[in-house]
Amino acid sequence: MLQDKKNLMNVIEDLDKKKESCVWETFIQVNNNFSNIFSTLLPGAKCELYVVNDKKFLEEGIEIRVGFGGEWKEGLSELSGG
Repeated sequence: MLQDKKNLMNVIEDLDKKKESCVWETFIQVNNNFSNIFSTLLPGAKCELYVVNDKKFLEEGIEIRVGFGGEWKEGLSELSGG
């Protein structure tokens, strides 16, 4: 019974690692596509999906950063000019 529990825990741990790897791969691909589309629609601008915390990215999520004129903007209010 104890061995079954250990085996199950190992399977869960392995699946968690695979899930994290798949999410990272998807994140990178979506970020690249998002950036390319954004800069095509708004020449001279840039954007990226930004990971809030690399170690806990699945829990803490991502943010969108936008840049104009070579500078990243700190908030949405900067995009409207005030």
